[in-house]
Amino acid sequence: LSLYKGFGKNGLGINVFNDETGGALNKTGLSLSYAHKVVFSNAELYFGLSGGAAKVNISNISDPAIINNEDIYPEVLFGAYLKKNDFRFGISIPGLLNQNMELTSSSENTLKRNLYTMLSYEYELNKDIILLPSFLVKTNESKSQIDANLNLKFSDKIWVGASYRQDFGASLFIGLDLGNLFSIYSYDVSTNDVYTYSKGSHEFTIGYDFNSNIDSSSSKI
Repeated sequence: LSLYKGFGKNGLGINVFNDETGGALNKTGLSLSYAHKVVFSNAELYFGLSGGAAKVNISNISDPAIINNEDIYPEVLFGAYLKKNDFRFGISIPGLLNQNMELTSSSENTLKRNLYTMLSYEYELNKDIILLPSFLVKTNESKSQIDANLNLKFSDKIWVGASYRQDFGASLFIGLDLGNLFSIYSYDVSTNDVYTYSKGSHEFTIGYDFNSNIDSSSSKI
């Protein structure tokens, strides 16, 4: 459950989550977010910081290496986002604290810092159809992973798209934008080793924007 509210060039948010994967590891937590917008004459720059805590729980595993069945640890995330004309560029860094989950005596349970880099472009095919290609690169100490996405938006109401994630597979999705209310359905198809026991996953998202008309024109730099 996520709630966000804008106040001029500032925004506050709260996120409460309960991630039950159906396996041995479950995660619940809460985070608070703050964002600030800087408006230039031909661009907008956003900064955001999120902090909170999460609790992980291990169940149905008999392993002598496990010394704790649960642990609570802090989480901090930073992000920045630039809008200039039809281009969008953003970075985010989750796992800023490199926190280790104290589930075993090993330090191998560290939630390592990652860097996400995003680039997108908005191209108007005609007055009713917009093409939105984008790329996302996830980088950590050992490897990088690339996501490529292609979306089509019709009359600012309906969008369809497809994406491909390196070392995982493809996704298809469709969305409906009714102004303040929006919803998205997606279907993921894995092509890696997961395919042998998973034929795909479904995800449905519904959201409501309590304030879609946030002022972006005052106090420009």
